[in-house]
Amino acid sequence: MYSLLGPTLLALASLGGDSWPDFRGPRADGHAPGADLPLEWNEELNVTWKTAIHGRGWSTPVVQDGLAWMTTADDQGHALGVVCVDIERGAVRHDLRLFEVETPQERKALNSYASPSPVIEAGRAYVHFGAEGTACIDTQTAKVVWRRRDLRCEHLVGPGSSPILYGERLIFHVDGADVQYVIALDKRSGETVWRTERSVDFEGVAPDLRKAFSTPILINHGGREQLISTGANASMAYDPRDGRELWKVVFSGFSQSSRPIAVEGMVFLNTGFMKPELWAVKTDGTGDVTSSHVAWKRRRAVPTMASPLLTDGRLFFVSDGGVVSCLAADSGEELWRERIGGEHSASPLLAAGRLYFFDRTGQTTVIDNYAVAPLKATPDMFTPVSDTWTDYLEVEGQKNRLGHLSVGVPGALKAWCYVAETYGRLGLRSVIQPAIGYAREGFPASDHLCQAIANTQEDLARFLRYPRVRLSVL
Repeated sequence: MYSLLGPTLLALASLGGDSWPDFRGPRADGHAPGADLPLEWNEELNVTWKTAIHGRGWSTPVVQDGLAWMTTADDQGHALGVVCVDIERGAVRHDLRLFEVETPQERKALNSYASPSPVIEAGRAYVHFGAEGTACIDTQTAKVVWRRRDLRCEHLVGPGSSPILYGERLIFHVDGADVQYVIALDKRSGETVWRTERSVDFEGVAPDLRKAFSTPILINHGGREQLISTGANASMAYDPRDGRELWKVVFSGFSQSSRPIAVEGMVFLNTGFMKPELWAVKTDGTGDVTSSHVAWKRRRAVPTMASPLLTDGRLFFVSDGGVVSCLAADSGEELWRERIGGEHSASPLLAAGRLYFFDRTGQTTVIDNYAVAPLKATPDMFTPVSDTWTDYLEVEGQKNRLGHLSVGVPGALKAWCYVAETYGRLGLRSVIQPAIGYAREGFPASDHLCQAIANTQEDLARFLRYPRVRLSVL
């Protein structure tokens, strides 16, 4: 496998020596602050280095002090290890085999035996392979500080949940078909500090419907620290100091992979298979708050695996089938929804004001200036537009002024008409007037303009400068 073109290493290449300590970055939310990622890349373009990594692993690399640590495993799950790469040159610094597994559990074809992501801090990296073992590594010497192999469960389809750090503790889920609990280890020794069983009644529930693969997050609401933790049939908030349950919401769902995300006073949870829903839950409750603290729910185009991304009061997520949705975080109102295609499992990334979506084949969709729905160049953009638009231009006295751009309705205005007809809520005047303004400033000759529109979305973006219209780069 080649790790360079994964979303995290793209971000890390531009972060330089900064830290990427967690599955979803420094804030555990998919934001890559300070990263300046390319808009396109291939074997020859915008690739600084490429290093082959043996084995198979869907985990996210973590970075500290210019070194990226990533887990890997052979396809059969007999050998589990970690590889350390210098992110400036791509040189492999360390290649450690940590666990030998005589009889691996089964895994789903879509999964790997190295799917849980490590977590890192200065001097220590913590790697986790679910039921097969957890280890702490001294990043200066590459020596193993401690190992645990006794925290067993039946994953049935392979491991998935990643650990997190809280003070002196390493916390992770053990949500199998047989046992379900959350555990905190002393990060210095690996010894158990607390263990809390899931307070879910699984009586009569098939084992396959009891497992989960989500990774927890830490929040602080009103001075109360909370570990937000999703398992099968419920999401809980625990006190991360002692594992005491603070509140929970109950639903019907299992095999959650999506990680929660939070804003002040609210957390957004995915209910998992078979029919995933996104729930917005207020975080000031106590006990079972299912009937009192769920602010809104979303069913349409919710992913089973990818985590959401929150920025500027908007919540973004991509469904398994490649539909990106944007919701208002406070109300759940859909602001836009757009199909980008592909099959998706990876969580989106935000860098330099752009959203990056990665499908299972590595195909990437970048959405820029994402306030409203993406604009794509399509053949019907260039079909004759209605008389309404022509009449409008005549009334405004602009038809002759713009006539040099194209025959009939100018090519630039055809593009604006397409935007308005597709996203009519922008309004007639708000779409046409900016086009007129830019035409006054001087557009290129009609042949160049029309060719630019027809050929590339990038060129289309050069003159579609209305700030509420965004471009998808496929």
